[in-house]
Amino acid sequence: EHGSGVTLLDAAADAVAAYERNPDSCAEVVRALEAFAVAQWRHIETEERVVLPAAREFLTDAEWREAAAAFQGNSDPRFDRLVDDDFRAMFARIMNVAPQAGNDPP
Repeated sequence: EHGSGVTLLDAAADAVAAYERNPDSCAEVVRALEAFAVAQWRHIETEERVVLPAAREFLTDAEWREAAAAFQGNSDPRFDRLVDDDFRAMFARIMNVAPQAGNDPP
């Protein structure tokens, strides 16, 4: 799911770029951002509803420490430094075109 989040974020960036070239494609930006948001909420819900309760129930303190150490070296591809910078740049682009698109139907 983390990898698919990157794919959806890339699709949103592509939709913003397409909108910048052709303002008639505003609906694509909305669809791409909605797809990303829905996928992220579903992913977070699964982690909170299934993964974390199971981990709390079954992992020992030593296993929690081991997992924490393992994850220190792993970045979530949606939030590592380079992707974060790309995300900020895309967000700025969306905000720059949003006033223009504000009255456009999705």
